[in-house]
Formats: sequence, structure tokens, C-alpha cells
Amino acid sequence: MKKADAVKEWIERRTAREWLMRFLYGMDVQAMQLQELDDWFEIYRAKEETEPVSEDASVLESIKPVKAEEDSAVQEESHHLSDKQMAFIRRAISSIVENLEEIDDCIAKHLKGWEYSRLPRVDKAILRLAVNEILYDDHIPVGASINEAVELSKKYSSDTSFRFLNGVLGNIARERES
Repeated sequence: MKKADAVKEWIERRTAREWLMRFLYGMDVQAMQLQELDDWFEIYRAKEETEPVSEDASVLESIKPVKAEEDSAVQEESHHLSDKQMAFIRRAISSIVENLEEIDDCIAKHLKGWEYSRLPRVDKAILRLAVNEILYDDHIPVGASINEAVELSKKYSSDTSFRFLNGVLGNIARERES
């Protein structure tokens, strides 16, 4: 694979993870079921935005990067999800919903000094995404899952969350390997 192709694939996967995190956040905020996500996918699947976004979908727009210096390539591509990105998001959401209880139990077990119910929703969405990849997706290296979660946290959460999430995910990864 050429370097340019590898970079493009990395950007596409990062963009898909950002949208996956947003969908997970939206599911948590609105207590949505998997079946309801099809409507959301259609809204954000459109290549051209010709209609205003519905009120239900606006929750996805409410989660914005907290850092001023955003990755412009990711931001530019974020409204144009490819079939490959959509397939990645659908597979991940399906896996997360199917394994949600185990994922949440795993996260809660590895929290030090925190109750799961007190986690910020953004952090919870990022952790769910990463723990799903660590436990249920053998095609993604554990280190890549942790790194991507840390980067999402740096972009969308508080200044210190990335350290906390890195520690939780590192503990989960070490336990998985033993």
C-alpha cells in the first residue's frame, strides 16, 4: 500500500470513529435503540446537505471538539461518510449494542476512584468504542484502539480525561493479555 493510500485510510477510519463516538453519545443522551439509528444514518449519509438537520439529529451536532486546533482533514471529511465508513460504524454499533452489558461491566471494573454512572457521556462513548474494539474486534490492534480513544478524548473531552481513559484502557488491555 502506498503511503498516500495508508494516510487516506487512516483519516477515513479516524473520521468513522469520530462519528461512531457521536452516535454512541447520541444513543446515551436520547436513550435510543439500535433500530432508531437507521434514520440518523440516512441524515448523515447524504453527500449534500440540502435540508436542515432535524431536531433529533441535532444532538450529534451538539458534541463539538473542545480544542481550537482541530484536524482540518478530518473535519472536512466528517459530513461525507463513505460506504466503507458506514459499514465500519454499523458493525461497531451492532457489536456494542450486542455486548453493551459486558462492555459497561468491564469499564466499571477498571475505574479507579470513579463510579461508572458519574462518567461524562463523552468519555463513556469513547470508552465503549475502544473497549468494544479491544474485546471484540481482532482486526484492530489494541494499541491503535487505545491511541484513537486518547486522541478522541483530547479533541472532545476535558484536558485531563485522556490520561484517565488511557489508564483505564491500558488496564483492560493488560488484563485481556494475561
